[in-house]
Amino acid sequence: MCDIDVYGNNIKKFLDKNLEGKSQEGIAFLLIGGPGSGKNTITTDLIKSLGFNNKSFVSLDPDAILAEFYNNDN
Repeated sequence: MCDIDVYGNNIKKFLDKNLEGKSQEGIAFLLIGGPGSGKNTITTDLIKSLGFNNKSFVSLDPDAILAEFYNNDN
């Protein structure tokens, strides 16, 4: 069994980059749905209706994670 954490440091850097300058407290929304189902649209509407802005909002997009760690451009 291998005890080397290949992605551990990279995952921490990825999260730190996405959370930089953000509040440590807040509201979490978990949106799931297939491609083209409107997740980004509802996110934009929620941000506006709650009085937030994109700078106070963190989005951990699975596509960004796939691109960052697996060079997937899907």
